[in-house]
Amino acid sequence: MDEYITYTGPVTMDKSTFPDLSVGVDTTVMQDTVFLKLAYRGKPVTVLTYQDKIKYRIFLQEGNSQPFEIKYYHFYAGSDKEAVREYSPYTVTLNQLATKYNPTNKSLRASIDRGRYTETSIVNIVKQINNDKNVIQTKMGGSRFFAGLTFARISNEIDGDNIFSGQKSANFFPSINAGIDLFLNRHTQKLIFRGELSFYNSSANYDAISDDVMYFKYHLKQATFSLKPQVLYNIYNKENLQLYLNIGASFNYSFYSKNQHTYQFYSISTINDNYYGLNNLWVSLPVQVGTIINKKFEIYALYTSPTAFTSQASFSIAQSIYGIGAHYYFK
Repeated sequence: MDEYITYTGPVTMDKSTFPDLSVGVDTTVMQDTVFLKLAYRGKPVTVLTYQDKIKYRIFLQEGNSQPFEIKYYHFYAGSDKEAVREYSPYTVTLNQLATKYNPTNKSLRASIDRGRYTETSIVNIVKQINNDKNVIQTKMGGSRFFAGLTFARISNEIDGDNIFSGQKSANFFPSINAGIDLFLNRHTQKLIFRGELSFYNSSANYDAISDDVMYFKYHLKQATFSLKPQVLYNIYNKENLQLYLNIGASFNYSFYSKNQHTYQFYSISTINDNYYGLNNLWVSLPVQVGTIINKKFEIYALYTSPTAFTSQASFSIAQSIYGIGAHYYFK
């Protein structure tokens, strides 16, 4: 279980999440009372973190003294907002602590120079300052579960050497889905690896006439389970609002309750079940864009390019999907 301590004191207020950055170094601070999350408890130096809608901050505490923020600034160099710069006074603080508590560690200075303003990096440096030999891994990753519903337009088009060639049959169907998101960094949640399982139904009907006396019909009913490994990238990433692009693959397994071809010549009808060769296992490529609100709800639009699921050499039935949907996140 995560542990927190109450802190009352100065907190930096500069905007440091690209592209919403300050122009020049903004050293504004505000007196506030907040809860600092314990990242690493050490002797004599402890690491704590605090994140709100403005920025992510790291604090240090020497023994039982008052915690203090180690500062990092990410800003535009000029009003044209073309060049981005960094200012890292936190490295001065870390070097001072290194001199105070572990002056004989020659590699410590290099670790500080190579380090980044992240929980993992700062904890590793502070462990060296503390001369802590224990291997304590600070967890940067994280996960969440989700479930939701998609309302989709599913289109099946026949192409090639077939009496129904050029015909498209489209219907609207709901799809239920659930899955898990894995974060490389649970604080920024910029890059997310997603695994999703979904289920949907679809159907298609085709009609054709030849020489005014021969009638052809084909009826398809399909139920599909899909396993979708995906990569989600937040192109706009704020505390309470993210806009993302999602690409991946969909490994589909389909069952066919109808694969029926009907041929009618005058009043004589011939019905053939399991008429065409249809694949149970097939792969499609979905693309998705969406928004995440308050890290609780997701609204999205998706598109799957036409993908054939037939095993026939002379023609194909290709399925494409347009849809909109929503997810709800669980811890």
